[in-house]
Order: sequence, then C-alpha cells, then structure tokens
Amino acid sequence: MVDEEVYLFARKPCSLEEVKENITEEISPKELRKMVGTQKVLTDSFECWNDFYNANLSGSQWWRIVLEKERVEVLVDTQGYDYARYVGILDENATKFTTFKYDAAMVS
Repeated sequence: MVDEEVYLFARKPCSLEEVKENITEEISPKELRKMVGTQKVLTDSFECWNDFYNANLSGSQWWRIVLEKERVEVLVDTQGYDYARYVGILDENATKFTTFKYDAAMVS
C-alpha cells in the first residue's frame, strides 16, 4: 500500500480556487498545533479574497484569516515576506482551536 502525499498549503496562490486545487486536505487542529506551536499568530478578516490578496502581511509569519464572502478561514505562512506565500484552509474543528497565542492586528 502506497501512502499518498498530503498537501496542506498552496504556494503563492492567486485565488481561493487555486488553493483548493493544490491542497489534498484541510488543516486539522493537530496539524495546526504541530505547525504553529507557541508562535505568534495574528488574526484578521477580509471581505473577499482580493482584499486579502492585496494586504500587507509583514507583521507576522503566521496569520489566521477569515474570508467573509467565501465563508472560509485560512492559515497563512508568510515565511517572513509581506504576502501570503503559503495558504491552507482550516477545517471546521481547527477554526474552533484557540489555545495558541493570538494577537489582534490591523492590516494596512
């Protein structure tokens, strides 16, 4: 039996559809804990993907973003850049997971 590779993030996606096409699974609470650990995670929400895509995310490596129009919550790893370098979709259980450190943020 061959294990299939799991892809939780899309690299430099230009749309939510591109994220969905490039991931094999949504991010679970266990995977979220493993990736983020105790690192700072900033949170924000945007009306739609285009607003999010054009945002300056230089304030942190990790972001938890709500896309209101699309009704989805994503986890972003900027890798130190000012844009969403890697984007994954949080599953509904991970969206309830709140035990790691949060900081409120305003994104310009």
